[in-house]
Amino acid sequence: MKFSIGLAVLIFVAAAGLGLQNSKRLDSLRTEHTSLIASAAKLGISNDPQHPAEVRVTKRVRENHVADAKAVAKDFIAFAKEMEAMHEEAGPPDEFMQKRILDMMDRVMSLDTAGLKILIAEVRATTDLKDEMRQGLIGFSIMTLANDH
Repeated sequence: MKFSIGLAVLIFVAAAGLGLQNSKRLDSLRTEHTSLIASAAKLGISNDPQHPAEVRVTKRVRENHVADAKAVAKDFIAFAKEMEAMHEEAGPPDEFMQKRILDMMDRVMSLDTAGLKILIAEVRATTDLKDEMRQGLIGFSIMTLANDH
């Protein structure tokens, strides 16, 4: 019994030591990175040729999430109109339509919280859909929001 407690304490102390060592190393690397960015800015070096005065820390450019969400909402509403028309005409969706349904669901599920709020607002604002379809789309969007976020 005492051996297992001693072993657990030994493992804890070793892990704490490694964690502290890694934390100190990370702090020193962050300090070095900040000083290198400042030195590069003083020398006029930029990694963005379109905006040479700006020094970006990351390689990724921020996306326009609002425009993306509005585009998804527009496509989502257009797809819902197609589904309404197909449902009124006849039968179940074929294989191609099922693939499109899954693709559209993936696009909706890939939106973040703000994007889903925009999608819900766009669907609520449209008058091109029947109330039943609009409620179904809003319900799906809210379920996605509640499930993922």
